[in-house]
Amino acid sequence: MVVAYGLLCLGPVTVAGCGALCPSYKRGCYGCYGPVEKPDLQALLEGYRRLGLSEETLRELLQVSFNGYNKSIREWL
Repeated sequence: MVVAYGLLCLGPVTVAGCGALCPSYKRGCYGCYGPVEKPDLQALLEGYRRLGLSEETLRELLQVSFNGYNKSIREWL
């Protein structure tokens, strides 16, 4: 989550390389470079929960962003 703006963010489980384009335009990262090979979705979920967000919120964000093509994400969904 981009804490400064209160936006959902997939940055922690997204391949780097875009130069943080989304946050620079005050929007959450939607994973344009795709997921990392082995995303730590449990750690991301724990961060979301600390902010009062649900597991369902993270699942929905993953489905509309990564579409579950990554094996780790597909198994978690």
